[in-house]
Amino acid sequence: MRTIPLLMALAGCGAPISNSLFYAEAAYLDALPTSARFAPPQAFLDGPEGDDPLLAGAERAATDLQNLLGPMDACSEALVSAAPDERGDTYRTWDRVPVLVPTQQGTFEWWVRGTVVREPSGAYTWTIDGAISRIGPWVELATGRHESSDAGQVRWRLDDLGALLGTAIPGVVDLQYTWTGAEYSVQAMHLPDTLATDPDRYWAVQGDQIVSWTDLFQVTADGATLPGLAVAGLGDHGGRADGYVWRADDSRVIFGHCWNADGQNTWAGGDAGTVQSGDEGACSLDPLLTADDLP
Repeated sequence: MRTIPLLMALAGCGAPISNSLFYAEAAYLDALPTSARFAPPQAFLDGPEGDDPLLAGAERAATDLQNLLGPMDACSEALVSAAPDERGDTYRTWDRVPVLVPTQQGTFEWWVRGTVVREPSGAYTWTIDGAISRIGPWVELATGRHESSDAGQVRWRLDDLGALLGTAIPGVVDLQYTWTGAEYSVQAMHLPDTLATDPDRYWAVQGDQIVSWTDLFQVTADGATLPGLAVAGLGDHGGRADGYVWRADDSRVIFGHCWNADGQNTWAGGDAGTVQSGDEGACSLDPLLTADDLP
């Protein structure tokens, strides 16, 4: 567990540590966002390189999400690995913690500070700030709320991250997550600015096997590039992606692809007008979208 180094440090302080202290400390740490909760499916990050364009699109989507959230996870995990500077009955604070943060522009070093507060309801709210220098100036990078049900919300402020790095990174990322009993279900929306309500990109992750994403797709026989959404899954013997796109006349077109363990396309089909090839009976996974999932 990621909490072990801190708890071991506590245990070395001399007096015996009760189980209640271990559990309380772990609860504060678990409220913070880390890659254990938000990492996209590793199966797609390390997936096969074949000829199926939807498999390639799913792998790009997983990589994009990892690049987007990686700096946030690194900031949080730096706090988790350090002992809090102050502990109260209902809060923990970290004053200054150095962190090496990977971004698409390279690896940067900066400082983070954070606060986690336990509310009377049992939920935890938290804030992470960042600064290039240990003395500031500080900018708010991320905020969130973690419910006792192991669900929560996060806002990751890309615009403030850009200010920290001295470059323009527009928008924010809003995340919603829930624990399904065996794995996390995560939805991520990139909003063009802090006041926007309509995302320009969307991702969803279910455990380590399913990823959904919005994009422009070429799935119709006329070669048109159309906006839509796809959901992809990987199994031991291959994978499948199902989705829909919208034509200019606002009509919906449903599509699907399957590929084998090497990533080679074995079937493409869907509504009339989609690219048609192969045999759907060869797919190793059942359809990933139902009528209830379609708009």
